[in-house]
Amino acid sequence: MPLLANPVAEWEDASFGYFRNGISLRTDRYRFTKYFRNAEPIIELYDHQTDPNETKNIANENPVIVEQLMPFWENGNTGLFNN
Repeated sequence: MPLLANPVAEWEDASFGYFRNGISLRTDRYRFTKYFRNAEPIIELYDHQTDPNETKNIANENPVIVEQLMPFWENGNTGLFNN
């Protein structure tokens, strides 16, 4: 509710999106998506500070960031795409 009252307020929480058998985690800097599919890429990572239009998937070049974001991503995994 405080964020709705003041949309420019700083906040630390992340948001989640669910689309095409994937779950996305959006932080203030990154969008991290893991897909439940066989097609590549399975994981996407975009840095919105350097690439706001999400033109280059940097997941393979940044395994440490992927590893750091994975526990937060797990919070959004509701089991929606589990078989």
